[in-house]
Amino acid sequence: MISIHHSIIFFLLLLLFCVSTTFESIISTEIDHQPQPNKPNEELKLVFLFHRHGERTPYQLYPNDPFKDNITNTVGIGQLINKGKRRLYHLGQYLSKRYYNQNDGGNHFPIEKKSPRNVYVRSSGSERCLQSVTLLLAGMFPPENQWKWMNDSLGSLWQPIAIQTVPFDYDSLLNPDYKCPFAEHILNNEIYQSKEAKNITKKYRNLFEKLSNWTGYSLDEMNLVNAAYIYDILLSEHNFDLPSPKWLNDNIWNELKIINDYVFQFNSTSRKIQRFRCGAIFGEIFHRLNTHFGDDSQSSSSTNDRRHQIYIYSTHDEWLAQFLASMKVYNGIPPSFGSTIMLEVYENSQINEPYFKGFYLNSTETESVYPLQFPDCLQPCTLTKFRESIKDLIVENPKQLVEQECFVEIKKYL
Repeated sequence: MISIHHSIIFFLLLLLFCVSTTFESIISTEIDHQPQPNKPNEELKLVFLFHRHGERTPYQLYPNDPFKDNITNTVGIGQLINKGKRRLYHLGQYLSKRYYNQNDGGNHFPIEKKSPRNVYVRSSGSERCLQSVTLLLAGMFPPENQWKWMNDSLGSLWQPIAIQTVPFDYDSLLNPDYKCPFAEHILNNEIYQSKEAKNITKKYRNLFEKLSNWTGYSLDEMNLVNAAYIYDILLSEHNFDLPSPKWLNDNIWNELKIINDYVFQFNSTSRKIQRFRCGAIFGEIFHRLNTHFGDDSQSSSSTNDRRHQIYIYSTHDEWLAQFLASMKVYNGIPPSFGSTIMLEVYENSQINEPYFKGFYLNSTETESVYPLQFPDCLQPCTLTKFRESIKDLIVENPKQLVEQECFVEIKKYL
């Protein structure tokens, strides 16, 4: 009996250790990781930042939405609201502190290099992204010294910084809904027809019937994607200080949130879709890296590009989720407003090649940052190793991808 008793105790202790260890590894992505001091001989060389816009009004409304006129006739559909403006301005202040503060022992550039000429900015063509990154830049680069252009408060608070963009519907770089029939086919005819998606749809059939009555969608229109849209609409209206509908309670809200999480995971899971949506940005990243470190670094045509230390891309939550998933670090939680992916490039005299470190800011209120541990590119994640880990995704010619795959490949299925 004593032997059996001891065996049971040993087994329980072993089980507790395994569970606690597993749990620790799971929640490690939610720990507040502040910038750590650079290693000896380590020098920050470049930063690529990818951020979501701030809070906005709904970008679509459900048929019975009681606030149609309120939203349409004031701020407008899908527009940045004051809460989002403040968030992105504070995000810029945080990034300034992270990359230019000489006193925190963290990752930073020399303060004399803090110049609007050293940043390259590319935004999605949506107004909320353009406005968001404008506010981020105001917080990150307030005019100092020679950059003060007027002797008044405005000249000390803000300076113009160029932002590159293209029309939203033509943006294959940062628009997660850029028209690609082959990607849409994969989603509609493979992913959402999978056994898992069908089981989840069946699980929430009763909820869909209620939502149909409450929102005005027909029952045929009610599916996982439209349920996620309803969640987004309700969240956006809440952020806009509009009252919740009487039918919304905690249980309904939690179910909608779970469905929204599923939709983000479904939309991000396909490697082919990751290539369609994120392949162009990987191509651009390595073009920039080649300008700084590769064969093009000495050419006269790249002189203008080499001055850039920070590359900022303003985009959308679904795009960020797909980007994280493409690097196999998506935790299944949709990116919140202002959330930011940071890819930092370092040089170290003890390592013969520049290398990446990844970080994710998922809460601008707490400035909660955690490191991204790329499973296919362990530290030091050199540029060569990183490229190898995502080589199947890299798109050097986005136009060719669209013409030869998005629109040509779909013909095989018609």
